[in-house]
Amino acid sequence: RMLSYHRSLVGHFKDVLCFASPNNGDVVASGSDDCSIRLWDLRVNSSAMKISAPNDESVASLEWHPTAPHRLFASSGSSIYEYDSRNASSGLLMFEGDDECDVNSISVNDGGDLMGFGDDDGVVRVISINAQSHCSRILSPQHCNICSCVGFKPHSENILVSAGFDKAVLAWDLVDDALTDIFDVGSIQGKVRTMFNPPFIHGLSFCPNGSDLVVAVGDGSFIVLDPQNLSMKSRTEAHRSSISSICWPNDEIIISGGTDKQVQLWSIGEEIECKTKIEIADKINSLHCVSNC
Repeated sequence: RMLSYHRSLVGHFKDVLCFASPNNGDVVASGSDDCSIRLWDLRVNSSAMKISAPNDESVASLEWHPTAPHRLFASSGSSIYEYDSRNASSGLLMFEGDDECDVNSISVNDGGDLMGFGDDDGVVRVISINAQSHCSRILSPQHCNICSCVGFKPHSENILVSAGFDKAVLAWDLVDDALTDIFDVGSIQGKVRTMFNPPFIHGLSFCPNGSDLVVAVGDGSFIVLDPQNLSMKSRTEAHRSSISSICWPNDEIIISGGTDKQVQLWSIGEEIECKTKIEIADKINSLHCVSNC
């Protein structure tokens, strides 16, 4: 497989921070610093709908419901909203936090009944999506710095992983709300470049079968972990500066994007090898692969 530039979707007037697509792959949602969400119809290469965030805050994270593809969840500032893409004139408030504490990442499990999210205070919360009252519960212990990313393990509806600027990856079993494992990037401090690009964790992604987990690190490397115990399988030096986003769309490839304005495609086998890279006009904030990737 190779990377090549395909097309641009033009509509936002400030930085695009996040993407998400439902399982059918025909629509992509994007969230931006311009306090809006846009829904893009990939079949006609145009914006099908613009949704303004009710609180006039940047949209940092998006997630579609896995079994009800019209339900779209978005974090905007310290709040989380649900939208119906069939009539998204207004959002349903699901969570409202401290005004000074933005929600950075949201994730919905395969069953579509739980959402996990992390914020600027390092707090990881879980809410029941289908409950009439979206009461959140806090997982403990917390990250001791910004929680930048969260993700549910595929095919394991109660396993949630979070990571952040404290250089820690935490695994949670939501049956008991128990912390099960920790991986500290600082434990491999001697192997990473830290002077200008400290090894904060900016993103994570599971391979589709859930057997491996990759985290994007601020020193330009990515680390593959075993989700069973968060032991390190490999570390790959990839970008010249921080990796800002990473995705694992199928068993064969990882795609990484960084503040060095590069998108790189890596083949996964006995060795992890960079197959191709392309230069983009500006730094990459978010990567997302549609379902037919």
